[in-house]
Amino acid sequence: MQKMLQTIRANRSNPVLAKKLFLTIIFLNVISFCPKVHAQQRYLGLSLVNEGNWNSMKVIEQAHAVGCNAVFLSMQWGMVEGYISRVLKQQYGEDYNVWQMYDDQIAKARSLGMKIGINIAVSTGDNVTHSYSDRYGINTGDGWLKEERILNVGYDGSEAVFQKYGGQINGVNVQFVMTSLAAQSTRDRIVAFTNKVLQRYGHLQDTGELLYIDLIYTRNGEGEFELGTDKYHYEQPTNLRDNASLSDYSQPMVRGYRAWLTAKYEKIQSLNFVWGTNYRSFNEVSPKRPSPTTFTQPDGTDWYLYRAQVLKEVNTIFKNTVKGIDSRIKVITHHGSVFDKLSLGRTTFSFNEIASEMDGIKINDDYLYDHRFAIDLLRSNLPGKLYINEAGFNASLGIANFIAYATESYTHGAQMVSCMFFENLLSAGGGPAVRELADTWVNQPVTTPTPGNQDSFTLSGIIQQNGCVTNRDSYSGDCDAYKTWMAARNTASGAPVNILINNDLKVDCQLSITGSPSVNNPRIGTMINLSSACTGDCSGLTYRWELNGNPIGTTANLTDVKVSSTPGTYTYSVTAGQGGCVKTSDVVVTVTDVLPVTLIAFKAAARENHVSLNWSTAEETNSSHFEIQRSASGDSWHIVGKVEAANASRERIDYEAMDNAPLIGSNLYRLRMVDHDSTFSYSKIARVVFDSPNLLSFYPNPAADRLQLTETVLKNAASVELVDQSGKTVLKTSKPGPVISIGHLPAGMYVLQITGRDDIITSRKVAIGR
Repeated sequence: MQKMLQTIRANRSNPVLAKKLFLTIIFLNVISFCPKVHAQQRYLGLSLVNEGNWNSMKVIEQAHAVGCNAVFLSMQWGMVEGYISRVLKQQYGEDYNVWQMYDDQIAKARSLGMKIGINIAVSTGDNVTHSYSDRYGINTGDGWLKEERILNVGYDGSEAVFQKYGGQINGVNVQFVMTSLAAQSTRDRIVAFTNKVLQRYGHLQDTGELLYIDLIYTRNGEGEFELGTDKYHYEQPTNLRDNASLSDYSQPMVRGYRAWLTAKYEKIQSLNFVWGTNYRSFNEVSPKRPSPTTFTQPDGTDWYLYRAQVLKEVNTIFKNTVKGIDSRIKVITHHGSVFDKLSLGRTTFSFNEIASEMDGIKINDDYLYDHRFAIDLLRSNLPGKLYINEAGFNASLGIANFIAYATESYTHGAQMVSCMFFENLLSAGGGPAVRELADTWVNQPVTTPTPGNQDSFTLSGIIQQNGCVTNRDSYSGDCDAYKTWMAARNTASGAPVNILINNDLKVDCQLSITGSPSVNNPRIGTMINLSSACTGDCSGLTYRWELNGNPIGTTANLTDVKVSSTPGTYTYSVTAGQGGCVKTSDVVVTVTDVLPVTLIAFKAAARENHVSLNWSTAEETNSSHFEIQRSASGDSWHIVGKVEAANASRERIDYEAMDNAPLIGSNLYRLRMVDHDSTFSYSKIARVVFDSPNLLSFYPNPAADRLQLTETVLKNAASVELVDQSGKTVLKTSKPGPVISIGHLPAGMYVLQITGRDDIITSRKVAIGR
């Protein structure tokens, strides 16, 4: 560029040449600042996992010769930072360039005009042992702490840290080990190694040669949970291979799970409500152990959702690290599979949420899977992103299987296909077929297929069915997802279709409690109403109310809840749940002993044809009125009168009222003392019985000078009163005898009133005449 500017200055006398050079500079600058849109170009790539001893330079040249235009290579943390690098430096000296292999591979690919995809691998080899005594792990030379290493648990209950034989990497025999994705040390290592890789190779983005970067951490070179371990296969075999165990049950994972449950449920009673358990705190909860129904019960569903969240968190950390260095770089996620029987343990059924913030996704289908379904699934649930299928060559299935694998992927929307075991494919004579594949697809512009139909399936359904087989020739017994897709595809005459995942396990709702008339400071013995309100996905909720942890109801709302007669603080809570939405909300009620009315007496007495009610207050504060309530049995109460209160008083006030239509037999009376703020309390109950011959029996009537009381009366009576027609008590005794003298009383009508030992008051008219 500088030379061009110097040439312009030297040729200012030749305006035509100067103008041409000036326009050339402008064009070159425009080109240098234009983003490279690789999505408009298809790629057929060579996968370099960089394990074993073989000539990668030669394979790159061979791949290019048959039409491959990209190389996807894995860069091992251990090769640069760990055990492998230490061994190589011991062999070749401390100045040995640990990046040399990757430098050479990238240089070779660039020299041939091939683009680059980088897989950053943070699981790596180490010098750990095969010993059965090392069953629960050791602190390794690479700094992998025992308590942070992935822990596998078998379906038989056995446990062992994850470790698999790794063969050779650059001539060094290794064991593959990995720490928990929930451990901060793992996440720090991801960030640090990603920074180093991009410091060295980030310039490939500037030149338009970097297609993507992804993160892998399993033995199989993918980004998901490990399925099994063969660490102890040598001395004392254990059944912890891929289909017999699950990971990860390490300490960081358990701690993270408990924190996630706390954030989801907030209160332990919410979790107990859903799980049907009685944990006292979240610290007692552990992940569900492997079983045939590990992920199908509520506790298993939560374990699955947390695992998916961990994968997403790791993706987010990785993406933010890359984008923080260069926001133009495409960052993708990498999974072995997203729908098959292994995907449940890998926790990749939720790939759409795990990869929601990424620029694309790379999968590694099995040779016999229906790759049309696989790519339709990716394209439908992650629209507008980069889709890569890593196709493997299997000699027993032949060259045609690989070609069909790649063709179906391209047809349904994959922009890139990479080939595993490429050297085996060439050895089998697959070069011409690959050349034809490249000529057919690589130079075609990428177009997004127009879906011919659309349908969906549920996340819970594919979990319950343990994934899909995708046998295109016999699928009647396959998973609902594949059968639904196949039906939609057939309706669309074989065209690509959209097949959407409905995450029915992850719903959200909010719950609150309101109280009336007031829950801020109710008086002892008053009644309150408690109402719950739900927002969000609230269909089909069930409820459980508790008072200080004790169940008190199962409806959405509680009415006429009597607060305690003892002053104090009381916590009312309601838990509501359905599906994935469970919430607990509390309201704290502080009960005081300040009543609107201080009642010092309340009596009810039977008169000739009515009941006289009398009560007295010593003090009133903000009192509104008194409701007189009557009941025959105490079950239901009816208002029979109302008396206005004094509002405020510090002196004794006497009140009276009458029930002019009492019931025959038992009459129960109580006062409902209501404050101006609508709070209220109740008096004790007074009882009056009309016409009870067993309790009030005497003779003669009319009488002249004495009344004779029966033995029944004497046995049950606590006091006897004689009241004249003005309501004045003219005779009263608390120790009645069989004869009451009345000769000194004027003739007239009186009421004989007897209070029983059970405080029941009965009365009957008596006439005195001479």
